Amino acid sequence: MPHQSVAIGFESGVVRTHRLTKRSRLSAWRGQPRHRAGYEDQALESHEVLRLQQDVLGACAPGDVEVSVYGPRQGEATTPAGVLATLLMKTLLKVIAALVAVGVLAVLFVRSAQTSRAEPFTIARQDLTGWTLTLAPDADQLDSLLSITPKAALMPPLSRALFDRMGETLHYPPAAIPVVLRSEFQHAMSGAIMPDELLNAARDIGLESAMFQPLCMARRRISAPGLVRGVYFLVFDLPLLARFREQVAQQLRAAGRDPSLFDPAALSPVLIAADLDGNFSRWLPLRADPKVDCFAPVVVE
Repeated sequence: MPHQSVAIGFESGVVRTHRLTKRSRLSAWRGQPRHRAGYEDQALESHEVLRLQQDVLGACAPGDVEVSVYGPRQGEATTPAGVLATLLMKTLLKVIAALVAVGVLAVLFVRSAQTSRAEPFTIARQDLTGWTLTLAPDADQLDSLLSITPKAALMPPLSRALFDRMGETLHYPPAAIPVVLRSEFQHAMSGAIMPDELLNAARDIGLESAMFQPLCMARRRISAPGLVRGVYFLVFDLPLLARFREQVAQQLRAAGRDPSLFDPAALSPVLIAADLDGNFSRWLPLRADPKVDCFAPVVVE
């Protein structure tokens, strides 16, 4: 019996057979059709293809037939629509994986930035004594009438550290803790108390000789359409300031002034370190809430 080759291809239930004249080779494949002349299409089921293979093997002498099975892996699409769907699914999975990776990196970056911003600020101990009470000029950027001015060495390191951490364009006011605002004086005190009297009373209560204990670096931010305002400030533990302002309120009541014109608790012991637009006085008076406003501690060394 001459060597025969029977090629059998299976695709979507159609079997194509073709007899060749060379060494018999039985190939059953699934997937893309082999476009060759001489194929005969037969609508057969997959089990019929297997039976046809067995019949051919039985009709050939041993060694006359070689069998090779080619076809897609299990689960692989065999139609154009299926192939397209598979490619789309693989692409979608890659996109999802990339988005997840980007999301993870973004979360890690935000956490790192938050951790860096929350690290303690450092102040030298010698810079927290020797502060002076001063009557501010009329054009004071903080709208102060009476303020406490720290040593010149206090703020430059804090300003640099604040800029490095926040990465924002910042404006820096004169370093001072407002004690009495000019607006407060004009509304409630003018004609009842003189500025020099306020200065002397603040010295008498011991504000200049106090130890200024910083609690934290704090911030406030106001966002509106097309506008972002923000301020950074040091909050101090300074009970003498509250006592002095309460003393002023008592003096005003004794002079017959309307108590509602001056709120001694409206102004906390705060030192504005920077803001985003240079309009520092708009934040004053500022009543600080350390539980809400603080974002980083301050370490005294």
